[in-house]
Amino acid sequence: MRSIIFENLPQIYFLALLLCLSVFVIYAVFIGPFNIKITKNTFDLFDDSSSTIKIVLISDIENARYYSEYFQRVIEAINSQNADLILIGGDTIGNGKMLVAEDFSNGKIDWGELEHLKNLKSKHGLYAVLGNHDYDCDHTRGDCKNKGNDLYADKVEKKLKKLGIEVLRNEHRILKIKDRCFALIGIDDYWAHKSDYKKAAAGVPYGLPKVILSHNQFSVRGEKLKGRNLVLSGHTHWGRVRLPFITDYLLKLLGVADFNGGRFVLGENTELYVTSGIAPGDARFLAPPEISVLYLD
Repeated sequence: MRSIIFENLPQIYFLALLLCLSVFVIYAVFIGPFNIKITKNTFDLFDDSSSTIKIVLISDIENARYYSEYFQRVIEAINSQNADLILIGGDTIGNGKMLVAEDFSNGKIDWGELEHLKNLKSKHGLYAVLGNHDYDCDHTRGDCKNKGNDLYADKVEKKLKKLGIEVLRNEHRILKIKDRCFALIGIDDYWAHKSDYKKAAAGVPYGLPKVILSHNQFSVRGEKLKGRNLVLSGHTHWGRVRLPFITDYLLKLLGVADFNGGRFVLGENTELYVTSGIAPGDARFLAPPEISVLYLD
């Protein structure tokens, strides 16, 4: 009996490997992409702790708009947080389809179920920035060498405004929530060659805490951020299929991100949070769709 087992060890190993791969594929394709994760983090942005501001951050909606039931679950999960402020970190459409390509003035974007965004509820407003896909721009297609498609981006901005979302394109708003005052700075897309932090932050009072929203974390790389800052971005999807150490290394090597996902310290009084995005994508493993809840003290 023992000899029979040893003789069949190669087949047993093969079957075990096949079973593991099957489980991995089933989870990564059919479960992981729709298994929404709500993360919670607290950031010290203010000098005192008299009150806390609650922000919900999402990014990279992309193909989520084609999964109506899933997208509605995302909206319901966001609203259940009773947020003071909701921020959307770009790539609202992603993989969008521009019809009548030869005549962009009459072109139409396939919005899918994006209308669900009008159901978002926030006490003090909804703000968004644009990402590379909102400019119909993707390095993997080699079409970001010059500039993104402005007309395409303008259509996205117009659509978001109709849904009650204010789009910040290298500009800021001074917000007062509860007894807190801070600058919300929205930076346009880096890959589309539109990001301009200095323009976006021009006129922000000295010493005022800043929440900097940018689809791509590279939009602030090299900038000397003074005072207290919280930088929020998306874009990476945490690599979608997250393999310890390997995914982080590959994304950095490919120039996609310095920091793949999660929380990082960029300098004194400056932190970065990279959210995973809510797009299901083709596969997700150890990088679930994320709704980020941020408490600002």
